[in-house]
Amino acid sequence: MILGCPKRPRIGIVFFGIPRSGSISMPTIQQKIIGPARAIGDVFIRYHFYDQSRVYSPTSGEDGFLSGSDYEPFLSYIGVMEDPAAFQESFDVGGILSMGDAWGDGNISILNLLKQLHSLANVTRQVLELLPDIVIFARPDLVYHSTFLGPISRSVAPLRVV
Repeated sequence: MILGCPKRPRIGIVFFGIPRSGSISMPTIQQKIIGPARAIGDVFIRYHFYDQSRVYSPTSGEDGFLSGSDYEPFLSYIGVMEDPAAFQESFDVGGILSMGDAWGDGNISILNLLKQLHSLANVTRQVLELLPDIVIFARPDLVYHSTFLGPISRSVAPLRVV
């Protein structure tokens, strides 16, 4: 008896957070993730991004502006763009902040973490509605150097029950 994925597995690829330098990262995302996934299965892509024009984190030293071109490569896919304050509806922010500021940065790091968790939860809900066999959570702001072909192939290989 063989259990597992159908002949053409359903592969979800999701992006979350903030797409810094999307025009730089998208070519490697296409080549190393999306292309290999399409060679193996039926691919659907979703995103959850925050609609903002600046990224600021004193902990990492990041302080820069985002342009519309950072978002552009992803907008042909289905997704959600939200106001950066939307994450506050998902958490008891006051209760969490009352626990202290471990990074000593005016709670910016913990607020950024809550934003990331909200973004991940949102895009996870989007993709699970499509009943995927596998989901790839990919950062939209990274340049990928290795192909995902092998890991995707291994992940969708049928399981054998003896």
